[in-house]
Amino acid sequence: MEDLEDKDSRSPGADDNASGMSSVLEVARLLYELDLEDSIQFVFFSGEEQGRWGATEYASYIKEKSISLYRLINLDMVGICQLGLNQVIIERDIGNKTISNDKESEAFAQTIGRITANLTDLQAIAGPIYKSDYMPFEALGYVVAGIFDGADSNSSYHSMLDVPSNLNIDYISSVTKIVLATILHETKIPA
Repeated sequence: MEDLEDKDSRSPGADDNASGMSSVLEVARLLYELDLEDSIQFVFFSGEEQGRWGATEYASYIKEKSISLYRLINLDMVGICQLGLNQVIIERDIGNKTISNDKESEAFAQTIGRITANLTDLQAIAGPIYKSDYMPFEALGYVVAGIFDGADSNSSYHSMLDVPSNLNIDYISSVTKIVLATILHETKIPA
């Protein structure tokens, strides 16, 4: 929707953020049969543009309930290779509300960057986290990183033109591989 305060209008949202949701769903499907020692939560949030409503509620919930959160990977717009040929932004926390998590976030983003280089033809570009659903988690001290296509300059962004025909399915597939490999890298697999 073009008017971000209009929470009732419909918008196709193919890149923002059906692309991220489809990647998360595929990773969940692929991991479903694996017997991992660690729990993995796949969470979808609403109300990001209106103030990160869902993410804020969930971050508060897990903090209040003392639910362990080792790492958070945020996928917000991963369907259009907007920055140029085969580039993806790996977002990390640098100097936001809580600075005690910055070093670990930087290291986590570097891990994602190495995985990107090893498994895909995408070039990982380091970028800062900002204005997305990881921010409430960062503010509570959790280690966060994000993957982003850089499509803020996309003319279809937040409009009725954000449709599936504009998406790059190979790009989404590469991002999905990155997320899957990162989870497997960070997760214990029983012998």
